[in-house]
Amino acid sequence: MTAMTACLRAKTAFTGNDESYLLSYAVPLKDNAFLLGYKKNGAIVLYVFNAIKDTSVSKVHDGAWHHWCFSWNNRGGKWTVYKDGMPAAAGTGFQTDKTIPANGVWIVGQDQDTVGGGFVASQAYVGDITSINVWNTDNVNVAAVASCGDNFGGNVISWYAVTKEVHELSTYREDFCKVT
Repeated sequence: MTAMTACLRAKTAFTGNDESYLLSYAVPLKDNAFLLGYKKNGAIVLYVFNAIKDTSVSKVHDGAWHHWCFSWNNRGGKWTVYKDGMPAAAGTGFQTDKTIPANGVWIVGQDQDTVGGGFVASQAYVGDITSINVWNTDNVNVAAVASCGDNFGGNVISWYAVTKEVHELSTYREDFCKVT
């Protein structure tokens, strides 16, 4: 992928680990092809192709549900972190001209130190997570996705498709898109 957007909803109040990871993508020779997590102080941390981007976006672990998105494009290295549909941090020059290879493994709630494994218990995400969608573009209407304005499913990962195929999940239903 030369561009991507990854979105999810998460709720946690856990502050016990130095870093916790919500979503990771690993390929042979690049365990951190994509990694989204947060530090103990609550700041979002991102990896693209093994390079880290610390952000000033915080309050990840306030115990409330939040919608998070991260977009990136290798043309100019443009990146943006969105919180609840609004841009919260952005920049350029991050992993310019890099390509995230195909045929990797996506894991929810853990960093991968090897493809599909190498998990470290102290880096595990503790909390609730849902509505994971990933697109191979940075041109996604994040505000609409966050506000449930339509049924948006990623073309790389579609939460709707995942929940129809995967079994043996622990589930709890909470309506994020209530009409008021």
